[in-house]
Amino acid sequence: MDIKLLEKLKKAGFPQEPKAGFEEGGFVYEPTSEYILVKEEACSPKVRATLIDWKNGIARGDNLIKIPTLEELIDWCGDGFLCLELQCPFEGKWIAQTKTHECDCKKCKKILKENPEHLAVNWEVAEGKTPKEAVARLGLALHEEV
Repeated sequence: MDIKLLEKLKKAGFPQEPKAGFEEGGFVYEPTSEYILVKEEACSPKVRATLIDWKNGIARGDNLIKIPTLEELIDWCGDGFLCLELQCPFEGKWIAQTKTHECDCKKCKKILKENPEHLAVNWEVAEGKTPKEAVARLGLALHEEV
């Protein structure tokens, strides 16, 4: 994902904190997340940060922009996330889709009245060159409407 898309995610409210740690079988796992450290002169290559690293960096005034995982992006899209598919393998075109809410237009109300089992929902669709880009664009579309 390019820096411009990552900056849009951050501005739209995508969580920037590292993944939470967990305990399993007596061991404490402190996972890390990937970030780009943005500086005035240039961006650094990817850096990995634990929660403590991230907090220390923020305290220093570092401009850290999270590089999300696909799982984190799907979670950000919410419960309505439906699918992610490769639409064109030759062009590398991925499509992400979600349902947003029930539609209350007259046509949908009529369909629901005549066929109560029919779902009347609005769909949001986004595309990208990679799975992460498609889901990131979908999340931006969903969060920009709010």
